[in-house]
Amino acid sequence: RTASVTTTGLTLSWTASASSLVSGYEIDRCTGTATTCAAGGAVWTAVGTTASRTTVSLPVTGLVTKTGYVFRVRAVSTVSGATAQSAYATVAVTTK
Repeated sequence: RTASVTTTGLTLSWTASASSLVSGYEIDRCTGTATTCAAGGAVWTAVGTTASRTTVSLPVTGLVTKTGYVFRVRAVSTVSGATAQSAYATVAVTTK
């Protein structure tokens, strides 16, 4: 997981899942530090989704300068009409 950060945006990148069952990824954001966002009651906001296992980056805009964010990405798999989700991978950043 990496993030290329500017003052008001970034591009998140991650490694594609090896599973052919993955149909895409969900990305969420929390404002704060890794510690505050890991605490119970942290507010996570959906940032976007991808519709392909091989799409492994997402541009994120509209961030506030000099603010900390934590992003989490998880793989989504649709098998037999049911959706399953992987554990989250997280990255913490501060805008410039």
